[in-house]
Amino acid sequence: MVRKPRSLVGPMLAATLALGTAQAWAQDAGSSVRARLIVPGVRVGQIALGLEPAVLERRLGPPTYSDAAMGKVWNIWRSKSASVGEGDTLSVYSSRGTDDHVRVRLIRVTSPFFHTAGGLSMRSPWSLIRRRSPHLRRLDLGNSRVKGAIYDDVAGGIAFEIQGPGSKRARCVSITVHERGADANAPYLSRPQ
Repeated sequence: MVRKPRSLVGPMLAATLALGTAQAWAQDAGSSVRARLIVPGVRVGQIALGLEPAVLERRLGPPTYSDAAMGKVWNIWRSKSASVGEGDTLSVYSSRGTDDHVRVRLIRVTSPFFHTAGGLSMRSPWSLIRRRSPHLRRLDLGNSRVKGAIYDDVAGGIAFEIQGPGSKRARCVSITVHERGADANAPYLSRPQ
């Protein structure tokens, strides 16, 4: 189930406030569904793979946290809206590509605000995700700090972090959109916590 933003001023302003910025998705203010939609291998809301980091800051404002070195950067925006959830995040990993430009390679969300066209979102039960995403495979995380498992549809460009994958109460705690054909771990060495 997707929670609707609590707002009297319209869903796009609620989407903007959900990530704590006054500029988010200003270009497409007429489409609240687009602002919330996860498209595997393509985008989360108005943040698309392949964008330059400067475009992100124009759309979302300055990140809450940023870590950059050697042509790679994690930018994280934390929610400031009680209607979405205090700890909800939008994390974007960018790195230098073969064209020598830094571009978005991964988009990770920990907010039920965003959802796929099929209704999958953070908090979706693992059993539902398995039924709707038959091409998932478990990623080997090595010595990762992730408390669960990541299941990736490499060809589709989407990965789900599942807490308690062996239990009946297993749920999605994050969704990552990545380039189709490359697993979610391929572009980076560490994941934000």
